[in-house]
Amino acid sequence: KSPHELFVYFHQGQLHGVRSGKWKMLFSRDDNSLGRPSGLFDLENDIGEKKNVLHLNRAVAKRLAK
Repeated sequence: KSPHELFVYFHQGQLHGVRSGKWKMLFSRDDNSLGRPSGLFDLENDIGEKKNVLHLNRAVAKRLAK
């Protein structure tokens, strides 16, 4: 377990993803957006990030997007 509650990933100065506990959420970007969730992964059961479960876990995505 990590002593940190939240990890934030940046790429080229822009938010790319957030990780909290077993969840990792990725954000898509275009020139006019602040980023919207594009993928949510349960790293406890899918360490390879093969199955996007965003549509099944909207409450988790909403919490991580804050």
